Amino acid sequence: MRTLIRNLTYTAILTLILSVISVAPARAAATVETYRFDEPFQGVVAGCGEDVAFSGTLHTVMHVTFSAHGGYLSTYQQNLQDVSGIGLLTGARYRLIDSYHSDINWSSFFDAELRATYTDNFRLVGQGPAANTIVTTLSHVTITNSQGITAFVDHFTAQCH
Repeated sequence: MRTLIRNLTYTAILTLILSVISVAPARAAATVETYRFDEPFQGVVAGCGEDVAFSGTLHTVMHVTFSAHGGYLSTYQQNLQDVSGIGLLTGARYRLIDSYHSDINWSSFFDAELRATYTDNFRLVGQGPAANTIVTTLSHVTITNSQGITAFVDHFTAQCH
């Protein structure tokens, strides 16, 4: 499920980048656009000791500033709303809490330099004696003409409580 959410995220970002490419040279001044959407979803996520089936709503807000020289700065935020689940082994009740944030800075289409930072906090919280899962990641991606693509995870933790 995390893969599905990330694939939706990357698809939205790619769509935004392609739209920037098509309109960036025509822009004469900086403009700001904001996009909001909610998508219902369901799936199964692996927790500490059992898989959990869940459903709820994925809320997304994207704020984009297009510069006059063809670049853009994008802030992308996602969080889960009203997401609950049931443990497939024990029947325990869970809440799935997730917040995702990214900042993407593309200097311009012509320079082809892009810098992005992604932060993800994922919590699967069980009621009563059910185990909790906490995953946190912070990663950076840089794309330049001279060095190509570099990506690395600065910080990753996964814990069961």
